Amino acid sequence: SQMEYTKGPWKVGTGGCGIYAETPDGLKMICETACLSSKQDFNREESEANAHLIAAAPAMYEALKDLMSAFGNRPGGLPDATFTEPYFKMFNAIKKAEGRQPE
Repeated sequence: SQMEYTKGPWKVGTGGCGIYAETPDGLKMICETACLSSKQDFNREESEANAHLIAAAPAMYEALKDLMSAFGNRPGGLPDATFTEPYFKMFNAIKKAEGRQPE
């Protein structure tokens, strides 16, 4: 069975480190990336980039599922061999997002 995630859209908060879902009830906290740290290896720009990537995850997931469905519904399957590797990357990314083991 497929796990359910918090529907969005998801967005990065004004501080650049919190990710929120815009739900019918208002904003719901999804997660927070590292923003304040005394560690020397902390990188705020990297933390904000991570936040934007996480916030885009539901849209990318839905787009990949739509694309996978379009390929699956295409007569004859994949157009040619150049699509094989990207197709299986997409297939495994969807499985990983659903908490299933990639092949």
